[in-house]
Amino acid sequence: MRDQRGITGLETAIVLIAFVVVASVFAFAVLSTGLLSAEKSKE
Repeated sequence: MRDQRGITGLETAIVLIAFVVVASVFAFAVLSTGLLSAEKSKE
């Protein structure tokens, strides 16, 4: 499976980018949920 050596760097970059995207989306979801709950608790 791992015969091509030139793909490893590309795979690492793709995995890193995907991880950063997922982490940012997750953080955004947590932040928006926290803001929504904070707004609801004020009322």
